[in-house]
Amino acid sequence: MRQIDFAFSVQGADHIKKENSAKNDGKNLMYPCQDRSFSGIFETLEMDMEKEILLNLRNGESESFILPSQKKLSVSLKKHSVPFKIICVSDGHGSPQYFRSGRGAELAISSLIELVSANVEKFNECYKTNDFSTIEKGLSVGISNNRWIEKIAADFVINPVTEAEYSRLKEEDEDCEKKYRDEEKSLRSSKNLSDIESLKKFFLKSSLKEIYGCTLIAYIEFESFWYALQIGDGDLAISYDGSIYSKPIPEDENCIGNITTSLCGENSYQDFRFAHGENIPNIVLCSSDGMANSVRGEEGLFTLYKWYIERFYNAEFEKCKKCAESNPNEELKCNLDCRIKEAKKIIEKNLSESSKCGSGDDFSLAAIIRLNFDEYKKNCIKKNTYYRYWENIGNKGIEENCFEYLIKSADFENENANLYLGNLHLCEYEKKLQKHIHDAETQKIKIKAESYLQKAGKKGKDSLKKICFLYSDFIFNLDNKTFFDKNTFIKIIEDLKYFGETERIKRFYSKLKKQIIDISKLERLSSEQKDEFILCLNFFKNSEECKELFFALVKYLIRTEDDFLGIYEVFKNQIPKGIID
Repeated sequence: MRQIDFAFSVQGADHIKKENSAKNDGKNLMYPCQDRSFSGIFETLEMDMEKEILLNLRNGESESFILPSQKKLSVSLKKHSVPFKIICVSDGHGSPQYFRSGRGAELAISSLIELVSANVEKFNECYKTNDFSTIEKGLSVGISNNRWIEKIAADFVINPVTEAEYSRLKEEDEDCEKKYRDEEKSLRSSKNLSDIESLKKFFLKSSLKEIYGCTLIAYIEFESFWYALQIGDGDLAISYDGSIYSKPIPEDENCIGNITTSLCGENSYQDFRFAHGENIPNIVLCSSDGMANSVRGEEGLFTLYKWYIERFYNAEFEKCKKCAESNPNEELKCNLDCRIKEAKKIIEKNLSESSKCGSGDDFSLAAIIRLNFDEYKKNCIKKNTYYRYWENIGNKGIEENCFEYLIKSADFENENANLYLGNLHLCEYEKKLQKHIHDAETQKIKIKAESYLQKAGKKGKDSLKKICFLYSDFIFNLDNKTFFDKNTFIKIIEDLKYFGETERIKRFYSKLKKQIIDISKLERLSSEQKDEFILCLNFFKNSEECKELFFALVKYLIRTEDDFLGIYEVFKNQIPKGIID
């Protein structure tokens, strides 16, 4: 199992456009990325220490300049005997009154790390006794009312608001600019600037904390449990198997559209939400709201998350040119290390592209991922990559699609053919998943597989039979309320006849009869239901089952007089005369 962690924040496409058209002084961005993100592992410490962590922060290329892609952030770590891991995203607010929200996001991240470092043993003991309230109070109050408010107060005292900052704010919100000036004047006229407790009390009540306003999402992993926290919008998702994702933190009904709770809100410690568990997930991702606002709903977000994970799975199919030339006999490790680096570059680049095509907002993504590359190699079909797999298993020098090559050459003994035959687990996978079976891409692959196996003759018959049975079993086990498509039904029956499976055929027709026997309860027959009725009547002709079907039809026609004649004309020639008499 290989562990991978990363965190990226990129400037939104809309901010880049504004930057390029702004009158910039060439020293500072006017519309920088206000998101911050972090991922890191903290081993045990035998003494307190100061440490610099790196935040991957990329502001887009403006016409004037490009800022560095990494930002250093100093944190004060306490001695601790329990290791922990953290991924987090803090989204600085974009409105004019939050003009230092990027700095507020940095201080939120450092507050979280320092708080966990100082309390990791305590949290560990509390979790053992199910004292979750102490952990959650320690995190919410400890960040919002203590460490974060203390850090922004100290930052404000050391770095007074500049005239340039006030001027820009005045252009957008003159009342807010006046309010900030008055409150800063009141603060600096007091004699408590060096008293941190007095400063904290002032900032907790003052609107000046809004200058640093931001949200925070974090996942903290200890040795035997995990905790997640959130204030404001954004998303955190976990997965244990890489295919099913969930969002463990409860939704906040106060986060609607562009409205969100925030660390700078009044009594913000009350707005924290939490989740926890003892089963450590293999995949954890958290992202700012710019990402969710660029896709369609939760399912769209999970699909995007899966796409990012796939970048690492794809790493094992290629060997970078440098490694191939210097170490031609090197096994997976060299290849994997290089491809993981490349996958991270692809993900970071995609964040910018997604912002451009989506919300235009800043994008942040942080993740801890544990991947079993060896297992993936054996079961790549089960990881939803079957349609890419075909492109990678052909012989070197063969540019044609592997399907076409194998069918054309009729070579059923080579290594590629064996790999291809192994991929027939596709149908079994889809049967278990119980979805996408009618997806156009899935059907296309199934048809090509059947074509290939039919050409293989006797060698392909067993595998062809397996496809037929798996597919028919899947269709048979669909919800009783789902009516079969006529063409699908006929194709399955034809395949089963070819293999002499009369019992399976009877099962299918019996299931179909049960589906339509309650036809008298339906409001109106669809064309598919009419087709199925005819198929059943033909199969059960001159039998008791046919009588049941006919009487069900009569009840339906009596109740739905509007379409009586039209429907009767459709069916009358299909019903045996003995039954009508």
